[in-house]
Amino acid sequence: MDNLILQQAADDSVKLIGQLTFDNAKSVYRQGKSLLSRNVRTFDLAELTHSDSSGLAVLLAWQQDAENLQIDLEYQHIPKQMQAMASLCEVSNILNIAEK
Repeated sequence: MDNLILQQAADDSVKLIGQLTFDNAKSVYRQGKSLLSRNVRTFDLAELTHSDSSGLAVLLAWQQDAENLQIDLEYQHIPKQMQAMASLCEVSNILNIAEK
């Protein structure tokens, strides 16, 4: 079941609304990758209500896709739990998350 909506918020921004889990990660990844080719440069995670480690994997995959397209990608409002996972996995710098 797809419990996450990617909602266009502005010309170059998309909101993630709902849950990002193993159940929908592949679908969400494909949707986001498609959006990158349509000038999306920012993913806003303020309304992400839950994510497991697959959510972090999706962000990392989008980051790699953006680099391949020579796009500067920005993530806004990354949930604290996801920031902690990124720190534990030592990938905070890849997602431009400031270490505290």
